[in-house]
Amino acid sequence: MRSYLFLLISLLAPLCHAEVNTYLSRYTIAQQETVRLTIEVTHQEAISRPDLSGLGNDFVVVGSKKVTISNRLRSGSQATTRWQILLRPRKSGEITIAPIAVHGESSLPLTLKVIGPRVSIRRNSSLPAPEPEQTAPAALMQTEVEHRQGYEGSEFHYIAKFLHQAPLSNDQLLRAPYLDKALILENGTPQEEQVIYRGQPYYQTLYRYLIYPDSAEENRIEPPRFTGTSTDGTFYDARGETIKLDVLPRPQNNSRGYWLPADRLELSDSFQQPERLEPGSTLIRTLTLQAFGLPAERLPSLAPLQNELAELTLLDTDLSETFTPEGLISTRVERVQITVKERGEVTLPPIDIYWWDTYEDRGKVASLAPVILRVAPSSGDAPPQVSSTLTNTNSEAIATGTSSTTAPQSAPAPESADTEANTSEDRSSLMPLVSILVLISIISSLGWLYTFNRLKNRAPKTDDEHSPRPAPEETRRRSLKLAEHNAYSALAQACQNNQVDLAKIRLIDWAQRFWPEAQINNCEGISKAAKNQTLDFLIIDLEQHFYRDDKTQWQGDLLLQAIETLRRRRKRQMDTGEERV
Repeated sequence: MRSYLFLLISLLAPLCHAEVNTYLSRYTIAQQETVRLTIEVTHQEAISRPDLSGLGNDFVVVGSKKVTISNRLRSGSQATTRWQILLRPRKSGEITIAPIAVHGESSLPLTLKVIGPRVSIRRNSSLPAPEPEQTAPAALMQTEVEHRQGYEGSEFHYIAKFLHQAPLSNDQLLRAPYLDKALILENGTPQEEQVIYRGQPYYQTLYRYLIYPDSAEENRIEPPRFTGTSTDGTFYDARGETIKLDVLPRPQNNSRGYWLPADRLELSDSFQQPERLEPGSTLIRTLTLQAFGLPAERLPSLAPLQNELAELTLLDTDLSETFTPEGLISTRVERVQITVKERGEVTLPPIDIYWWDTYEDRGKVASLAPVILRVAPSSGDAPPQVSSTLTNTNSEAIATGTSSTTAPQSAPAPESADTEANTSEDRSSLMPLVSILVLISIISSLGWLYTFNRLKNRAPKTDDEHSPRPAPEETRRRSLKLAEHNAYSALAQACQNNQVDLAKIRLIDWAQRFWPEAQINNCEGISKAAKNQTLDFLIIDLEQHFYRDDKTQWQGDLLLQAIETLRRRRKRQMDTGEERV
């Protein structure tokens, strides 16, 4: 019993221990400069963010970044999480950084020496006089990068400060920083202000750049260089220091060919459509993708332009960029025209954009759920030609009856009394005949009206009789088949990228379309509908990884193979049924 207890304690001890190390990029800086504080923790379980509340009294937190590196050991997985905090001191002198607590463990205190104009050093008069300080330069260039470590294609913030003692003339030239195989953008306009450097007043011009390296090889940024003259004729030639970036390769490859490392990414859509959708109706779908920390030219296309039941046309694409002190905000807007072809349900497939969260250091997916458009039958299905023909025939019949009643009254005038008498006798003998003809005309008119109304009420049924009866069922079957295919494609993408959160959602969505007759709202419903032991075990494995803190170990290839087997089996059954019919 004791041996088992000792073994249990030895296994749990590493899980409860997290070593915290802290160090600074420099231990002596000027008051106007920044310093990078690195907090490094090695752990085997999920940890919380460090407590940085103690830094607010002595420093201004300019920015922060988080990087996690995972290693697989025989005893299990082990990760090293590194936080890099960019600090600017509020005062000069020696500043002690108190121990920082992470997951119950604390680091050692650090001491930073800040040199500023307010620092005065008293020396004993008996000691030898110090050497005279070096005179402040007439101009100098300072360069820095907020974070020197990041992923390939991610955003690096590069800052160049040009300090000069006299105002500048118009005769000046600034060569921007350069990095091979990288995109460099100027972030905003230069900012000018007056500062104190080494106890002397200076004019400072601040330049901001955004750098996106495309290679994980050694990256050395060639510094900017300023040449020009001041208003008093002094020639300035200042050059900054070369900075090396630690660019990490892509942690995962996307089968769609794009790589999106960003601080944040948002996907949304909107519709402009008529109140009633009929075959031939047109609506406009607007898709918007907004990325924080990426140039607009690297955002992928959003709208799939293939659909069996609708015609999709890309009207226009709008790319825009907004530069802020926090970085670049890019927006891609696509307007798609959708023209539905048939009545029934038209399914627009889901849209998934895979990206990498550079702050949380893990892959994510921005998704739009499938959209179902319900297309009603056309309001002009009733045959107008039949109705028009019946109306014309009815009017002809009424006209004929009227002419019959008036025809006997057009007899010639009599020439004598006998003739008038004979005519009156003839008229009296013809009255019954005229009455019969009028009655027949009225009855025939009523009959035509009754027949017209009956045909008008039966017009939709007659139209359906002339049209093939299997058309609505065939349309519904094709719509369900397309919806299942789109849901399967989304599930396959999630399994191939080992995204356990998204795979569970896509699995339920696919199962609802694969077994539409079953009420499936969770994984248990999938097991009851499938009745497949292999799929049951894979669903249990999926849910176990879904509720774990570390979800990166799940592999979706086996689940995808099981789904493909079910789809092939269904296809063979349908083919066999058609052959028997």
